[in-house]
Amino acid sequence: MKKYEQVMRRINEYIALGLLAAGDRLPSIRSIAKQSGVSTISVYEAYVRLENLHIIESRPRSGYFVAAVPRGQATGKQAPPVKRTALFTMADIIERYVQCGVNDDLTWVGSTLPGSDYFPNAKLSQYLARCARRWPKKVNSYSMGKSEASLIKMTARFMMNAECMVAQDEITITNGATQAILSALRALVMPGEYVAVESPGYVGFFNALKYLYVNPLEIPSSVETGLDVDALAAYVTNGVCPACLILSSNFSQPTGSLMPAENKARLLALCARYHIPIIEDDVLGELYFGLKRPKPLKSMAPDEVIYISSYSKLFAPGYRVGWVAGGKYADDIRRAYALTSYSQPVITQMATAIYLKEGGIKSQLNKLRQCYRQNREIVVDEVKRHFPAATKVTPPQGGQYLWLALPETVSASKLFIAAAAENILITPGAMFTAGSGFLNCLRLNFGQLCDDQFRAGLKRVGQLACALANGAD
Repeated sequence: MKKYEQVMRRINEYIALGLLAAGDRLPSIRSIAKQSGVSTISVYEAYVRLENLHIIESRPRSGYFVAAVPRGQATGKQAPPVKRTALFTMADIIERYVQCGVNDDLTWVGSTLPGSDYFPNAKLSQYLARCARRWPKKVNSYSMGKSEASLIKMTARFMMNAECMVAQDEITITNGATQAILSALRALVMPGEYVAVESPGYVGFFNALKYLYVNPLEIPSSVETGLDVDALAAYVTNGVCPACLILSSNFSQPTGSLMPAENKARLLALCARYHIPIIEDDVLGELYFGLKRPKPLKSMAPDEVIYISSYSKLFAPGYRVGWVAGGKYADDIRRAYALTSYSQPVITQMATAIYLKEGGIKSQLNKLRQCYRQNREIVVDEVKRHFPAATKVTPPQGGQYLWLALPETVSASKLFIAAAAENILITPGAMFTAGSGFLNCLRLNFGQLCDDQFRAGLKRVGQLACALANGAD
């Protein structure tokens, strides 16, 4: 495919998804060229061809816009009817996703939530009660912007499992990983700049970039090997150098991909050469199914990599305890975090520290790895039995998510709507990009309890997918 054809396809997909509506102004030729890594000549060629097809229109001294009136109407001819019910914008999907989240009768097949039955709820409740009895004044006072010292110490020790040796003053405890991501981005990036992000990638990355008015520079990521280092290199060697890179090198969400060690080394060398800071989300790194935990980037470049993780996916989702180890950016990140989180809930931090200190984490992680490995096999088997024959699935080596590529004729957004109507929640692939790809993909979650209800829900999703593959609307 030629460069201008790539740009044309991208614009057409934006319009089809509703991300660009009739009358919307298109990005400038220079902006699209920079974001797509192509020449301005290629973008201009694409815009001219789209204008000739009456898809967009140019306005003197204003730029290019999505055609507000079909050309057929302008000449007095009847324009073909638009089948509105076949189009679902990402806003529609997210709104319905949120609505589903408050439904107690929902079968969670593809959500981001882990199954609560896998966590030490009773033990954590005991620790909360212990903290409330022993330190009633401390747990009911403002923390004045300071993280709990005992939790910082235990978190530094916990990171040693990943061969990350960090000083305690490098760590900032945050209200979950999302707050850590936002703080790291605030410390590194200004509005309007570009941040390289793996695609498909964690929806929280794209939400954070949008919230901070930062432009995503999407770098392709494969299910097998994660972020494409060569694709990032192509951008930076052609003068498109992002303010930073954000990714998960171990069991990336949503694909579950694991970057090979040699790819990690190449990525670190590339970013060091072009002075690109790395934000690494390693929330799922401990959930490996092999014999040894894969090394995070932080362990290989401790001062250059900003490391983010959370205890939410491991044992305490309701406590909202995450952290960031900022390397040489630690002070800037701490200040950025303090701007929005002056005080933190002390009691959950103290209970988390006690749990880590008393050694429950080792058996908990072993339990999760065993259960999730078994669940992965169950879900993969169900997919092979009930989904369209052409569905592509690659079992991940860890984490809790499974990425499916359905036949190209199947719209995952339509499948989401059909499943939601029957109180079953999946996650369409289009949520994992700021662009318009992965329309036939979806994410499943084998971190849920794979009981009869889960299996029945998954089977039903497969039946709906088969119906769509066979032409049902």
